[in-house]
Amino acid sequence: MTGSTALLVVTANPVLEDLEGNIDAVDWILEKDCEIDAQDADGFTALHLALFNGNFHLAKKLLSHGCRVDIRGGGNWLPLHSLASCGRELERERYKEVDF
Repeated sequence: MTGSTALLVVTANPVLEDLEGNIDAVDWILEKDCEIDAQDADGFTALHLALFNGNFHLAKKLLSHGCRVDIRGGGNWLPLHSLASCGRELERERYKEVDF
């Protein structure tokens, strides 16, 4: 499945001050039995997008719901590549908050 789904739209947003709102939206979407591994037009999944944008809480939520970590998106990237190339200066507290 490719295109824009509600889950892809929510996870594509960079980290916002209303992180709880994004997590609530993802919870609601996941309750609706959505396709968690849907890909956008570039082949990226919600996990790719969440990691690329530094949304580690959302990434953890997706992982806890069983999203796949082996889907290659644009540029043949795995979600791990999205994490490694996010290019954000993330403070230590953010890493401490998320228990992967």
